[in-house]
Amino acid sequence: MLDSTIIQVKGAKMERTSKPTTAGILNIISGALGILGSFVYLLAFGFMGGMMGGYYDGMGYPMMGGFLPAIIIGMGVPTFLIAVLALVGGVFGVQRKHWGWALAGSIGAIIVFLPLGIASTVLTSQSKREFE
Repeated sequence: MLDSTIIQVKGAKMERTSKPTTAGILNIISGALGILGSFVYLLAFGFMGGMMGGYYDGMGYPMMGGFLPAIIIGMGVPTFLIAVLALVGGVFGVQRKHWGWALAGSIGAIIVFLPLGIASTVLTSQSKREFE
């Protein structure tokens, strides 16, 4: 169950829950997993492309070599950038600042790691009034 406290904000009472902190932590976990996954893309498939680049089939034609790993490496770069967005959004969520960035990070977390991203987006959107 989420804890809640009441705080005064310019004469109005506002409930302070742990939703933004929880969403931020989920974003940070998702971003870290995304960064790790993008490094796996870049290292594993880059190594595979280097190994396959010089092989020829029996008829003298080069094998796919660098083409397929180049596409997969191309997937690793956007994954890395979206994971960094999720990480930054998570930090802003924990700090309860810049709701737009926290929401963008939550949406990025959906792309990187679906279950954590959905939970984070729901929690971030429900706690908009708690951000500065």
